[in-house]
Amino acid sequence: MKKIISPKAEFIASMLIFSTLGFFRHGVLFSSSLLVFFRALIGSAFLALLFALGRSHFAWEAVKKHKKRLAIAGAITALDWILLFEAYKYTTVAIATMCYCMSSLIFLLASPFLFGEKITRRRGIAAACAVFGMTFVSGMISGKLTGGFGIFLALMGACCYAAVMALGKDLSDIDGMSLACVEMGIASLAVLPYVLFTEDFSAIQIDLRSIVYTVILGVAHTGIAYSLWFSALQHLAAQSISLLSYIDPVSSVFVSAILLSEPLTPITAIGCVIVIASMVYGELGDGKAKQTPASASLSQGGTTAAMVRKSVGVNSLQPSNEWRK
Repeated sequence: MKKIISPKAEFIASMLIFSTLGFFRHGVLFSSSLLVFFRALIGSAFLALLFALGRSHFAWEAVKKHKKRLAIAGAITALDWILLFEAYKYTTVAIATMCYCMSSLIFLLASPFLFGEKITRRRGIAAACAVFGMTFVSGMISGKLTGGFGIFLALMGACCYAAVMALGKDLSDIDGMSLACVEMGIASLAVLPYVLFTEDFSAIQIDLRSIVYTVILGVAHTGIAYSLWFSALQHLAAQSISLLSYIDPVSSVFVSAILLSEPLTPITAIGCVIVIASMVYGELGDGKAKQTPASASLSQGGTTAAMVRKSVGVNSLQPSNEWRK
């Protein structure tokens, strides 16, 4: 039998892919709204192609059942991406990603009210330590936080991201690929009127790098990454989701330092260590934690990762690059 990738591994893979979003955004000449449109369209078309080839089963009935919620989530996703990509223009990738990942804290604090999940002492402490570590990563602790407008945009994006997580978490009757395909398609339709009314098409700059990066963002960072993300979201506790989400900003710090030559200071490095240690501490007691109700359905039909691997004809998915959140 094929080894099935666990929900936690799916989530970690999606975070590693998302962590490279800033790098790819910097390499694309298109405006944020146009980039969001192409990213969502390509991602949705890629997944639709896999379904059309008959490699996976599309959850028609479940999609019809939750069509209103999916429409809302898709529209919020489009707004979420625009806010994040615009934030990259006004502050550093590391700071924008850090602020954006406050969505994890928002989601964690809301989980007792939305899903009835109790915040354990261990994971509460871990979440607090992770947020503290992120103040080092962002430069806030040393008073070097810059780009106020970019920070504001990223925080607004974080609120949207948390809303998408909340809307998609308990949709256990829809697999991750179907969920990603529908929401990305809706996101492209939602942003299209904005693009048509605000974009100066005569001023659009096109080069080979922008085209290649846009395709990568659509296929890897949207089609594949969001399939993994949605699938894992349905089977993990909100506290695990919150803690593991910090893999994104910590990884993005190193991606930015290596590929974009953004400074990696000792304080930033200390912050990364604190965040990683917090995630390890918070997840050490995971074996004793209650599984979410959705985890009972994990064995039915395999995970999204298995379906994607089968569809693209490879044995495993390796996280590559990102363009997000």
